[in-house]
Amino acid sequence: MKRANIQGHRFGKLVVVRLSNKKHKIQNIRLWECVCDCGGVVYHLSNTLTAGKVKSCGCFVKEFRKLKGNQAAKNSVLRQYKSTAAHKGLLFTVPEPWFFDNIVLPCHYCGSEPANIAKPPRYRPDADEDRVFMYSGFDRVDNTVGYVQDNLVPCCFVCNSAKKALTETQFRDWIKRIYWNQFHKVSDKTPGVLLDELITTNMKLWYLQERLMSAKSDSDKATLGVETQLLNGKRNKLMRSIDTLLDFSDDSVSFKTYMNGRDHE
Repeated sequence: MKRANIQGHRFGKLVVVRLSNKKHKIQNIRLWECVCDCGGVVYHLSNTLTAGKVKSCGCFVKEFRKLKGNQAAKNSVLRQYKSTAAHKGLLFTVPEPWFFDNIVLPCHYCGSEPANIAKPPRYRPDADEDRVFMYSGFDRVDNTVGYVQDNLVPCCFVCNSAKKALTETQFRDWIKRIYWNQFHKVSDKTPGVLLDELITTNMKLWYLQERLMSAKSDSDKATLGVETQLLNGKRNKLMRSIDTLLDFSDDSVSFKTYMNGRDHE
């Protein structure tokens, strides 16, 4: 197979000077001589260079290691966005302070906290935990416009993947369709109607329980007991429907807590 000529090509901070007489110890293939911007000289296989496995003579990593905290990881995220913009032929005019202030905000669409993790070069879990950078990412609201402040909102990976080339309005309409489709699988009533029914049912249940406690004859107790059980079943079904529709969780301000407050008004 004919060897691709990469002489003169740049890979990161490396510029390929010539095909040297040095050979790879295992593959016995001649290596390309590369000069780094810092003046260092290194030798690599062509596929190592073209695959982006090396971008400097090693000084790149050394420079990163000198940076304090998670600055190296933050810089890698910024470079990635600039590279993506250049690859797509888009403008990138975002000031660096604004970029880092906003990319760590919760997702504009779903509100989820930053979950993407950027690590510094040669990351060591036991020593570099404070050097990682947690971020959300950005969505370009208008996909025909580049990376400019007015066109960027913080966005998690899931929402960014789902939105793709949709406009913000189209994306919101898509979310509504999903919600209402799932909603109607549970009930054909709106959450507001279900809440009103639940409040009314709770009041009826309380009234029945009062009557049951004051009932004197066994027949009255039996009749009221059956009515109470049926109403309790209806109440539980309503609560399950509302919990499903509104997605209340046990460790937050749940619907149960809300209803307990309403019961004591």
